[in-house]
Amino acid sequence: MWSGEETAVIRSEPLRPRTGSGQTGVPLFTRLGPDHTRLGFSGQIAPWHDQKRLYLSGFACGSLALGDLDGDSLTDLFVAGGAEDNRLYLQGEDLSFLDITAGLSVEAAGHWSPSAVILDIDNDGDNDLHVCHYDRPNQLFINQRAESGKLSFREEAARFGLDIADASLMAAFADFDRDGDLDLYLLTHRLLREGGRPATALQLEAAAKGGGLAVTGDLARYYAVADRPDPSGKWTYREHGRPDLLLRNDNGVFRDVTAETGLSREPATGNSALWWDFDEDGWPDLFVGNEDAPSLLYRNSGKGNFTEVSQTLLPSGPTPARGCAVLDANRDGRLDLLVGSVSGQTHYQRHTGGTDTESTHNALYLATGAGRFLEAGWLSGLARTGHTWAVNSGDCDLDGWEDLFIANGAARHFQHGDLPKLDHDQLVGRTLWDHYATTTGELRQANLAFRGSATMPWPDVSAKWGLDLVGMSYSCAQADLDNDGDLDLAVCGLNDPVFVFRNDSPGHHSIRVRLSGNKTNRGGIGARIIATTPMGRQVREIRTSQGYLTANDGTAHFGLGPHQNVTRLQVRWPSGATQEFKDLPSGRLYTITEPSTGKTPPKTPDPSPMFAADLSLENRSDAPPPREAPTLPIPLSRLGPCQAWGDADADGKPDVYLGGAPGKPGRLLFNRSSPENKLRFTQSTQWLFDTHAEREDTTALFFDANSDGLPDLFVGSGARGQEEGASTLRDRLYINHGDGFFDDESYRLPDIRENTSAVCAADFDRDGDLDLFTGFLGQPGLYPLPAGGRLLANLDGKEFADVTAAQTARLESAGLITSALWTDCDDDEWPELVLAQDRGPILIYPNRKGTLTGPTPVSAAGHWNAVAAADLDNDGDIDLAATNWGLNHANPATPEAPDAVFAGDLLGDGHLVTIEAYRENQIWYPRRGLPFWQNHLPSLFPGTMTYHEFASRPLDQLFGIDRLRKLTVLTAAESRSGFFTNDGHARFTFTPFPQIAQIAPAFGIALEDFDRDGRTDCYLAQNETAHLGDFAAMAGGIGQLLRNSGQPGKPEDRFLAVPAAESGISLPGAGRSVAALDLNADGRADLVTARLGEAPSVLLNQAGKGPASLAVSLRGPSPNLQAIGARLVLQTSGLPLQVREIRAGEGFRSGLPGAPLFALPRPGGPPPELRVLWPDGTTTRQTVPAEGGTVEIVHPAPPPPQPVVAEEKRRETRPQ
Repeated sequence: MWSGEETAVIRSEPLRPRTGSGQTGVPLFTRLGPDHTRLGFSGQIAPWHDQKRLYLSGFACGSLALGDLDGDSLTDLFVAGGAEDNRLYLQGEDLSFLDITAGLSVEAAGHWSPSAVILDIDNDGDNDLHVCHYDRPNQLFINQRAESGKLSFREEAARFGLDIADASLMAAFADFDRDGDLDLYLLTHRLLREGGRPATALQLEAAAKGGGLAVTGDLARYYAVADRPDPSGKWTYREHGRPDLLLRNDNGVFRDVTAETGLSREPATGNSALWWDFDEDGWPDLFVGNEDAPSLLYRNSGKGNFTEVSQTLLPSGPTPARGCAVLDANRDGRLDLLVGSVSGQTHYQRHTGGTDTESTHNALYLATGAGRFLEAGWLSGLARTGHTWAVNSGDCDLDGWEDLFIANGAARHFQHGDLPKLDHDQLVGRTLWDHYATTTGELRQANLAFRGSATMPWPDVSAKWGLDLVGMSYSCAQADLDNDGDLDLAVCGLNDPVFVFRNDSPGHHSIRVRLSGNKTNRGGIGARIIATTPMGRQVREIRTSQGYLTANDGTAHFGLGPHQNVTRLQVRWPSGATQEFKDLPSGRLYTITEPSTGKTPPKTPDPSPMFAADLSLENRSDAPPPREAPTLPIPLSRLGPCQAWGDADADGKPDVYLGGAPGKPGRLLFNRSSPENKLRFTQSTQWLFDTHAEREDTTALFFDANSDGLPDLFVGSGARGQEEGASTLRDRLYINHGDGFFDDESYRLPDIRENTSAVCAADFDRDGDLDLFTGFLGQPGLYPLPAGGRLLANLDGKEFADVTAAQTARLESAGLITSALWTDCDDDEWPELVLAQDRGPILIYPNRKGTLTGPTPVSAAGHWNAVAAADLDNDGDIDLAATNWGLNHANPATPEAPDAVFAGDLLGDGHLVTIEAYRENQIWYPRRGLPFWQNHLPSLFPGTMTYHEFASRPLDQLFGIDRLRKLTVLTAAESRSGFFTNDGHARFTFTPFPQIAQIAPAFGIALEDFDRDGRTDCYLAQNETAHLGDFAAMAGGIGQLLRNSGQPGKPEDRFLAVPAAESGISLPGAGRSVAALDLNADGRADLVTARLGEAPSVLLNQAGKGPASLAVSLRGPSPNLQAIGARLVLQTSGLPLQVREIRAGEGFRSGLPGAPLFALPRPGGPPPELRVLWPDGTTTRQTVPAEGGTVEIVHPAPPPPQPVVAEEKRRETRPQ
């Protein structure tokens, strides 16, 4: 245990008893108005005010700051008045306050004051007051109580170098250089010129950076040259924000170090700022949220400078960004970040906003410990909260989970789409407020509260807790105002008084912690406190200001649920000192003093992750965006690259074919890895694949087409907006003639020209050779109209014949096929065909001795992207797993709220129209907004249609019920990825993967025993960034490893999500195909993941010491020498039953026939026995070495003679 050398560093006092009733139906909070609190301030909209133009900006309203100013241990309240004079209230008894503003000179009459912070800036033991003003010098009121014995202030902003006059919105304090005093990040918004834009022309000059033009003179404070000329070619200008400032405290004088520390000096309209140590290196980092520019995340190097890392660490964020809050949302011990924005909560609100609707929403960034954050706004239920301003977090109900409060509303509904569009001339001489003050009304919205929970989405408890005040709320502040151990709330808005919401939580326990710095700043700002209880760990960081106009009191509060003690409390000070306390009783306020001689504990080294990035394979260069139908939901040419693995040159090592985009051929890479396990791949010099560079490689598979023992290569074509019958849609078959030399022998395939999306091989008729199934993702040029698939029978290795029509199953009538595989689901030794579909169910086509029947659906209709098979519960039969779109997007499909796509010739003019729709309150609406449809279907959506008309009408009224009835309709009612447990009779039960696995669409899937415990684990390749139109990217994931727990009982406990810090997997971008195979012959399954537009990544499995591994190579009966379809069963002591199948093709655009891996028990037991069920029905048994390694098992039938390739051809084409 590390602690300071001093022992008398903690003291405590009891909290007051709580008086909550605990009655059912009684709200958690009681709203107290001015009659009770005597808070007489009310921020009225003042039409007469000479700065009324600020009401349509982040300055619209004043705000609240909490802290103890008079040293009586009661939290006082300062109101930064906005347009009104400021007010200072001291707290008395029973949450009543006394206005003591008079005589203290803090009212700032005539100033517009947006915010204030209460903190001890001079480290003298009492709290001071910093106040921001709009375009007036900011003020710093130094508390004189220690000198005079009574509360009084001396204004000393000039002496401290803080009398800055600008668009100052908020001050965020932290000790960024850890020298013991507080530094300041001054967030600025924008300056709005009185009287609107000038009638005279602006003075311009060449811009100092980036070329172009820049405004000069006094007007440069307000305006910048527009990004582009107007339609007439005339250059105009626009309002812009102001540069923020980082001010370092150098011995009591603040100095501008913005540029020298690497922070941006570019103008931006700031809305929020927050310090927090996101990478847990002890140095405070900085988040800045902007109205009109991307948010910024600055990593503190600890060397006096910062690096902007938002693009590499944060998935795409909201613009505008409003309030933000730090909390441990999933209670994993890492601090997460919620960023608010403007987002309609209903269809009508979203589609009257004047912009399209899904790209702007709140973001919840979940820390992973691996650098990159996850983003879970939709998954958490927090994405859409209205016209949001301040955000605050804290454990309101004392259950150990932090909750959220969100302040909503605006002075005017100035973003309504039906308001007249303002051009430059209309803004000359008039401000936005002049235009909107009377043409639109107040935007009053309910404030929201969400209860934190281990499961998402978090429930909306706004009404249940009594916090659903309808108003124009901008600011909120949170503290235990009455010292009874629960968090109370104060809210400030326009045209309303300040309301205090008293927390009447009746049960559960809590503690509060207040810090007193010694070497650190006196308030302990930046310290991290970790409380451990039987429920787990809770983490808090001390800060006084955060986000948008939020200034709490700087103490830490922990809800303990039913537990009456904190098992362990750790304090990590900015100085580096660490303290630890044990068995602290609840119901007390603890004051902890920093030790003057405390030591920094040594950093515990992080354990090595399971996977480590090794190299990247040949890159795939994306072609220009194709001219696909503008109403398509997703571009079909953005679903690659595909990958196929096989020993192309017969040297015993797996080689890979990586599919190419249009204009770039696929690449064959030979594995030239050394015995020292150094991976190296070289590209084949063969020109063959270049001849098909114009085609889109959509899927690929190595399999033995001509039964000569060499892997041949099938490559599917399709995707890119091709018209029916285009030659570029023909699939290809490359025949391997030895040493990796291939010839194009596509003539062996039927001339089928479809959008091929899936391929798999098996001897479905058990005639000895390998047959093919090819699946199609919609008709060429007519997506999403389905095209089904084709069954191609192998005719003695010479050619393939389309035998689809001969089957009982109607394969050509299947839907939008995304993935296919062959597996024996019912243990009758005949492989069934399993298909995954987009907007359709997963289907199984039973194989009745060479004839496919059915199909049998095993799932609800979903957006299924891939299907894979393995024995997931170690019971000896084959289960399924499938990827889907997940839950972290605007409209996840459920049985109660399905989604649909209508497709066809809507207008009878021969053009395909695709309409995506969703259901809200049992009514169908289009997903896309009015601007989109006015652009693409002006005959139905004329320019005269208003946003109100569009948003008020359901789908059938907008498009016409008779027209819709003529269209093809595809629906989905399931969005979760998950697995299907086989009962042994091909009856499957669906169980979704853990919730965090639903954080993004999953495409590629790999089922393999990555940790060698005898149980099959799962890896999901995640994210979609290629959506067309105005839909938001769904890229909240980084790839997810799921460990098979083997726990009996509830299926939902089968798979456990492995955190990224433990797995070592952090792959942003659009994950596509994935392969799991042992690349370096160390007995551990590695991963190769392909991502859209990026080089496929190789992740080597470096899991620590564990059981030995066995790799099995099969030599099958002629002509199926790869033994595709064989099943291997290993029964050992100390490990569960392990079953493997040899398959060719499964998952998402992946082909991987290879040597299966088995975990072996530790030495000492009897030798394991491996049973092989060969594809021809033969069964063999063989004892395998207990120490593992690689074994080859040969079918008892004699192998055929090997083919001979002319030595001259070998020399000419041998890969280097």
